[in-house]
Amino acid sequence: MRVTSFQADYNAWLAADPPHDIVLLRAQVASAWLDRGWALRGVVEKDVAEADMPESEDRAPRIIGCG
Repeated sequence: MRVTSFQADYNAWLAADPPHDIVLLRAQVASAWLDRGWALRGVVEKDVAEADMPESEDRAPRIIGCG
């Protein structure tokens, strides 16, 4: 897993000076959200294949209007 600059700074800061509980909790929540974001990144990004794209207007979805 790749370590972000925030996580590296947080780990260095935590080792140098133990923080108050509320600051520690906020940093842990932020770190968890970063980890979740990296984990979900691969799920969200999807390459669109040429098979997914219509080749002509005949295969494209049609929008039928009322006017």
